[in-house]
This record gives sequence, C-alpha cells and structure tokens, in this order.
Amino acid sequence: MRHPGRDTPPPYAHDDLPALFNAVSGEQVREESTYQRSPLTLLTPLRVGVRRAVGEAVAGWLVLMGIADLLDPGAPHFLTRPSMHGLAALFTLLAWTWAVAWSGWRLRQMQGRGPWTRLLKGLVRIWLVGLVIGCICVCVADVVSAWPTATTNVRSGRAIAYILVFPVLLTFVRTFVRLAAAVRRWTRTRLRRQLMVSYLSVIMMTFVGLVGVGAIGAGVMVINHLPDPTSQARSIANTLQPGPGGNAMNPTRAQIVLQSLVANRLRLSDVGGSPLNLFIPWTAINRRTELVDTKGKLLAAATNDKVASGCVEQHPGEVLPRADRQRLINGALNGRVMSAKVPFASTCNGNGLSETAAAVPIYGASGRPIAVVLVRGAAIAPSWSQIFGTIILGFTAASVILIAFTVLPTLGLSSLAAMYFARGLTRRLGAVSHAASALAAGDLTQRVPVSAHNEIGQLAEDFNRMASHLEQIMGELRSARTQAEQALQSRQELVASVSHELRTPVAIVQAHLEALQNVHALSNRGESNIPAATMQALQSEMDRLATLVDDLFTLARAGTDAMQVHCAPIDVGSIVREVAALLRPLAQREGALTLTAETQPGLPLALADGERLRQILANLVRNAVRHTPEGGIIALGAAEEDQWLVLSVADTGEGIAPEHLPHIFDRFYRVDQARTRASGGAGLGLAIVKEFVVLMGGHVTVESNVNEGTCFH
Repeated sequence: MRHPGRDTPPPYAHDDLPALFNAVSGEQVREESTYQRSPLTLLTPLRVGVRRAVGEAVAGWLVLMGIADLLDPGAPHFLTRPSMHGLAALFTLLAWTWAVAWSGWRLRQMQGRGPWTRLLKGLVRIWLVGLVIGCICVCVADVVSAWPTATTNVRSGRAIAYILVFPVLLTFVRTFVRLAAAVRRWTRTRLRRQLMVSYLSVIMMTFVGLVGVGAIGAGVMVINHLPDPTSQARSIANTLQPGPGGNAMNPTRAQIVLQSLVANRLRLSDVGGSPLNLFIPWTAINRRTELVDTKGKLLAAATNDKVASGCVEQHPGEVLPRADRQRLINGALNGRVMSAKVPFASTCNGNGLSETAAAVPIYGASGRPIAVVLVRGAAIAPSWSQIFGTIILGFTAASVILIAFTVLPTLGLSSLAAMYFARGLTRRLGAVSHAASALAAGDLTQRVPVSAHNEIGQLAEDFNRMASHLEQIMGELRSARTQAEQALQSRQELVASVSHELRTPVAIVQAHLEALQNVHALSNRGESNIPAATMQALQSEMDRLATLVDDLFTLARAGTDAMQVHCAPIDVGSIVREVAALLRPLAQREGALTLTAETQPGLPLALADGERLRQILANLVRNAVRHTPEGGIIALGAAEEDQWLVLSVADTGEGIAPEHLPHIFDRFYRVDQARTRASGGAGLGLAIVKEFVVLMGGHVTVESNVNEGTCFH
C-alpha cells in the first residue's frame, strides 16, 4: 500500500531482477577487464596516465636500443654518430622515434573546465613528460656508449641540447595526435563525413606510396650512378673532343677548360654516366686531371688545391706512379677505359672515400685515339646510414614539393568530389533510416523510393518487402486480437450473467435448508425423517456453493472492468486488528489455531479501499486456517518499508512446493486437486486477492517452504 501523495512505482515482487542486474553487471565487468587485458589496447591512443606513458616510452626505447647493440656491438648508437651500419642504424632510429612519439600517442587528454585551461595544462604536462623521457634516454645513452671519446663539457652540452629537443618534438607529435582524434570524433557522427575522409585518406596514402616508391627508386638510381673518376674522365673527354674532321688537340683550349672546371666556372656538358656530375662540384671529387698525347707528352693539367678539412694530400701533382700511369695510358690508346687504385696514402681514406685513377681515350676523325684524359679523384662508397639518410632526405624533399604544388589543389577538388558522392550515398541511406524510424513508431505504410539498382537499392527493396509483409501480418493479428477480445468479453459476460443468475436459486435453496434445520431443531426427539448429519452436509455444501458463485461473480466483474475500488487514506493497523479479532474464533474452532496480529506503532495512513482490504485479509486467513495443522500459528502483521506499507499473513502450515509458487495466483489453479475438492476450494481466492491488490496500486508476493509454512506479503 502506498503512502498518500506518493506515486513511486512499486518495487519488484521478487529478488530475481537484482540478481539478474548483478549478473549482467558482472558480465560487463568481465568483458571490460578482458578488453583491458587485450594486447590491442597497447595501440589505443589517449588512454594511459603520465607514469604509464613514460614507462612504455622508456621500455620500448631500451628494447630497440638493445636490438641495435646486438646487431652492431660496441658501436656508439646515437643519431649524431655516422658509425652505425645496416639494421643497427635502422633500429637506433626507431628507438629514438619511439621515445619521442610514443608518449604523445598514448597519454590521455587533460581534464579541465575550459579549453584554454586544458590547453595550458596539456602543454605544461607534455613539456614535463618530454624532459623526463629525454633525461632518462639521453643519460642512459651517455653512460653506456653515446660519446665515449668526447670531453665532459662537450658531452654535457650535447646531452642538454638533446634533452631540450624532446619536449619540442613531443609537442608536435601531441598536436598531430589530438588533431587526428578530433577528426576521428568528427567523422564518427556522420556517415557522410566518414566516406569523405576515407576518400581523402585513400588519396593521401596513394600519394605517400608514390612518393615513397619514387624516393626509393631515385635513391637506388643515385647509388648505382654515383660520380667517380671514370665517369668524370668520360665527361671531360667528350668536352675536349675535337670538331668534325679534327685529328689534333688544342693544348691551350684544353688548359682553359681544365682550369675553368677547377674554378667551378664551367659545368660539364655531358653527365658521363652519372647525373650527379651536373650538381656535384669539381672540387668535391677531382684531385688532378691531365691531358696527354699518344706519346705520353703532357698537353694540359689542372690540380685541385682545395681539399677537405683535416685531409693531407700526398703527391698532389701526380696521378699515379710512372709505371702505373704509363700502363693506363697504353690501355686507353688501345681503345679501353682503364682504372686503378692510387697507392698514395691519404688521411681522407676510410670515411666513405677512396682514391682511384681513370684513363679515357679521345678519338679523332680517323677513329683512332689522339689523346688520353687522366683523372685522379675520390670514388664515393656510401655507408648504409648515408644511403638511408639520402633516401629519407629525398622522400622529404619530394613530399614537400608535391604537397606545395600538387596535393593541396588536388585535395581541394577531391574534397568537393568526395562530398558530392558521399552526400548522394548518405541521402539514400537517410531515406531508409527515416522509413525504418516511422515503421518502428507504428506507421506500416512507409515505403522507401528505389532510385538505384546497387546494394542500397536492394536494401530499399528488401525494406519495402519487409514493411508490406509486416503490414499484412499486423492486419491479421489485429483481426485475430479483435475476435479473441470479443470471444473473451462474451465469455466473461456469460460467466458474470450465469453467476449472477445462480445467486438467486442458491439463496432460495439455502433459505429452505435453514427452514428445514429450524423445523428439525424444534421437533422433539428427532421426529424429522431427514437425519441431522444429512442436514449438516447439505448446509455445508450449499455454503460452499454460495461462496463459489460469489467468487465467480467477483472475477467476472473484474474481467469486464465492472469491479472497482475506492481508495482513501485509511488506518491499516486498525483493519488488521479488526480482521484478526473477527476470525480468531474461526481459527480456534477449525483446528485450535492461534491467530495473532502485530502492527508497527505510528504507521502512516495508506491509500487503499478498506472493505476490499478486509476481504483480502479474510481470504488469506481462511486459506491459512484450511492448510495449517491443528495447534499451528497464524500471524498478521503491518509495517512500513520505504514509502510502502507492507501487510503480511504468515502461517506454520504445510507450505507450497517451489514448482507451484509461480502459478498460485492463476485462476482455477489448485496445488492438490483431490484435497482441494474435498476442502471445497476452486482456485479462485488467491486470484481475487491479486486482482484487488493490483487495482489498489500494490503488489503481492509469497514465500513458502514445504512443511515449514507460507507467508504472503
């Protein structure tokens, strides 16, 4: 029973729903914990705190640097040192990239009231995280093998510089991650945006792939065609080649050309097998160039006096020793391109450079060699780190150029095209969604226009077919429901009419039986022909028949909405005590049962129908009397729980088996058919109790244990 003025819905009748809620919550917790333990969560951005982000960054750096050390033991694995080779350089680069980028990828977003507050806190946190990671990684690299030969001041200066670079790089990474996360949130709200971003992503990936392939191809071509003395000798020979019909060299012209090349006033017109001859200065490779005739006489010569810092050139005026020089000249005069190692020692050797000499013939109009070009220079042999750096540099340069001149205009046009195509697709899907919403709201007449013959058109056709089928089924169900309601209404009216008509003959027969009992009682010495036991049995069965007719009439009126309750604020405790006092003699007479009533002091008034409440309690007490063994106890109670007043009828009877509890409030349901007939029950009392309780806005539950008792609330 509810308190007056309280409209809170009643709590659940059983405890199974809280258990179900706990079970569902447990499943959710288990699923979430399983997701958190999944290895894929290690790739989830913006998810962990500061300590976790720093730990993951440092741990990944240590692992990658350990792999680099295993590949190249003893090497100073740092980005500024060129002594790394092969995969060791690659893993070192990956290690420092991980240290810079990983914490920016994983660190969760800053919480705050306003955007500017979050921005300021985020910048401060990123700088602190970058300083911490930089200090750890740089200090570990310094202690292990970063600068083993540098002085203390140099090492400290480099360490501070690298540590200060970390927050700057981490800020750029964090900005990119935040922008990517914002774009992802923006695209997830609309399918049109997702399609547009997917189109642009395909374009960008295609662009990056093409640039990458082009950069790698250009790097491979450059590596395979690096300038060397042989290619320069060919270029010089082609430049000094006499005109048509010429069979003699002009020493003055040759000297001017060679001096101009040394002074960088002249570029070779022929690349000589290496495109980089057009870009690399003469002084970067060439040490000395000579032009000799067929007899070995020197016609022209030029020496490069500018050498690299720290290099010491030996024998700068010689190409090769005399015997080796003559052997190259003789081979060139025989029509071959000759080359040989320069035996002169040079402190520049070892840093990717080696001294070589080459000889290339110059042909006259007769097709015979008329002179030989001798070139002494450096042959470039780059390391893997230099090759990798060249490819990265080419990739970056090509990307910047293409983005500036082609990608930005292309993305603008592609965005318009993507928006147009995505809008056409989402408009059709929006029509299907609108029709589905209308169908869910109950409008079965909605149909989707089919304007295409692709997958979306097939979806629209399937939806229209489903809607038509549902409309047909719902029409049939409405017709069947109407017929069932009419049949049920007719049956209920029939039961109400029959039960109402039966009340009159039952009352007449009951009156005649009472008259016969009075006559039998007035006659002396039992002169009546009807035995007293028969009169008692007839009277008992007639009372039971009258009760059954009344119950049928009550339920019939409930089914036809004719049964009403009139709720008003009433004192529940007084009604409980009144019913207990009224039925206590019945309990004593039927089985010497003890009937008690206990009510909580100070109970508030309840919204209920007093007469119906008395009928409910009386019905439950009579059931308890019928099913409680002799000498048992029946207890009535009333107490306040939250905003509800709970009435209880408990007994120490035989109890109800668990399989019968869900059905005891059903009409005409009887636990023990034979015993119930003998005792006169028809399975209507508890159904009437539930009807009245529900009409008054309450609910009824039951708890029972076999051979221990039953309690109705």
